[in-house]
Formats: sequence, C-alpha cells, structure tokens
Amino acid sequence: MEKKKSQKMSMIAQVVSFATANLLPILTGGLGPQLVDKLRAHLTKLTELAGAHFTQAGEVKINSDTRSAARQDLHARLTAIHTTARAMSLDRLWMPRNRSDRALIDAGNSFLTQAEPIRNDLIAHGLPEAFLVELRNAVRGLESAIVSHRGSKAGRRGSMVNFDATMAEALADLKRFDAVVNNRIQDDPVLKAGWQIARHVEKVPATRSAGKTDPPSPPSPPPAAPPAMAAAA
Repeated sequence: MEKKKSQKMSMIAQVVSFATANLLPILTGGLGPQLVDKLRAHLTKLTELAGAHFTQAGEVKINSDTRSAARQDLHARLTAIHTTARAMSLDRLWMPRNRSDRALIDAGNSFLTQAEPIRNDLIAHGLPEAFLVELRNAVRGLESAIVSHRGSKAGRRGSMVNFDATMAEALADLKRFDAVVNNRIQDDPVLKAGWQIARHVEKVPATRSAGKTDPPSPPSPPPAAPPAMAAAA
C-alpha cells in the first residue's frame, strides 16, 4: 500500500481516538457524535481492506513465482523435444521465436500433436517414455498458473478500489466533522492545539531514486489515543 494512504488511515485513527477522549462531551446536540461513529466505521473497514490488500499482494507474489516456475518447466520440456528432433533431422517440432507464455502453450499443444506419431522414435533417442504425458501436464500447469496469477492480481486491484472509495467517504465525513469541531472549540486553545495534532498527516519523505517502490507492508495498528485534555479555564 502507498505510504500516503497508510498515513491518511493513521490520521483518521488519531482523529477518532482524540474525538472519543476529548470532544464527545462537548459535541452533544449536533452531528458530532454521529460523524465520530461514521469515522470509526470507516476506520474499521479501511483496516480490513488494508489487511486484505496485504494478503492478496502476497498471493500475487506466490502465484507469480508459480507461473515463472511453470513457464521454465514447459520451456525445458519443449527444448528437450526440439533438440532431439534436430538430432533426428526432423523438419518439425520447432521452438517458437516468441517466448511468451501464450506462444509456449501453443507450441506445447502443437508438439503433443506432432510428436504422437513418432513417439517411439523420440523415446529411442533418449526422451522419457512418459514425455508426452509430462509435456501435457506442463502445458496445463502453465495455463492454470496464468489463471491463478491473473485472479490474484484482480483481487488485489479490487481491494484497493474499495479502499480508495472508503477513504474518499471517510475524508468527506472528516471534512464535515472538522467544521463541527472548529465551531465548538474556537475559544479553547488547548483543544484546538490537540485537534491540530490529531488532524496532522505525516509527510511522506522523498524517495531516494525514481521508479523504486517499497514492498507491501501490513497495515500499522491505530496509534494510541492522545491523553485526555482538560478544557481551558
């Protein structure tokens, strides 16, 4: 998750903690308590979505590694068959020039058809007796890995879309709550100072080099509530 999004979530947690400890007693009779409840609900949902995004980011990495391993396995099996066919001076079973996943899968299906009539000759030249079964499994393995990888990426995108939508709702409610609070505490310098601290979003430090991003990290727990403040006399 981007640092800015994580820091905004932490700021909302600060606001909820500060409001609960210091503002609710003076916000009766208006929208203040309702908005605090809404912000708390938004925070709960944001925390859940951030956790889901972290889990799905891990699944994307696992599925990406699985897809890479399946690609390498299929490529190795195709190469062995291709090399054997060249040794036999056969004008078939050529490796594709395009080494994309789709091209390797298409080549694998083609090899299964072309190699069947000369299966015994290929085995006689050293290929395993089950090389066609192994090739079929390698093709299906890459196809399955692609589906899993794409599915996990779609899930990760979906969780972030939901997170962004929830964050937008939370910030809209926070804007309204900000107006309520400022109108109620304008004559209380102590609460005003505490509110400004709670509303502060920590600035993101400049990255050292462009194009590099940090690996995903789990959401941080909400910060502890600021100590309750006594109203100025």
